[in-house]
Amino acid sequence: MEVSLDWIAILIATAVAMAVGAIWYGPLFGNRWLKLVGLKKKDTEQNWQKPMMAMLIMALVQAIVLTYLITFASSFYNQLDTGLGMLVGFIVWLGLVVPTIVGNNMFARRNNELNYIEAGNSLVTLVLMGAVIGAML
Repeated sequence: MEVSLDWIAILIATAVAMAVGAIWYGPLFGNRWLKLVGLKKKDTEQNWQKPMMAMLIMALVQAIVLTYLITFASSFYNQLDTGLGMLVGFIVWLGLVVPTIVGNNMFARRNNELNYIEAGNSLVTLVLMGAVIGAML
């Protein structure tokens, strides 16, 4: 199976991931998340460039991997569209991301509310990235 990387779709999906994160950890749940992880707003205002660049690179990797997975799934479903992209994003979230988040937070003895915030961000991000990729491939 040949996978054609649509770099426009990948870049748009990456931008969507960054936008969701900015909204999620900004006005929606930013203050609550900071409290749950033990940070203050001033802690995030210093030296934010390296973590932001790392997040950008990770979002790009996610978009590339999702492109491969959506293309692979399309051979089984004989379709390639927004719905399939969203389904693949959801499956990745449910099978890979949720167990990782819950496991990490459980062993770190963190508040269960942190699971909801972090898993919610990942769900919205992966489903929207999948939608963009599925629609554009």
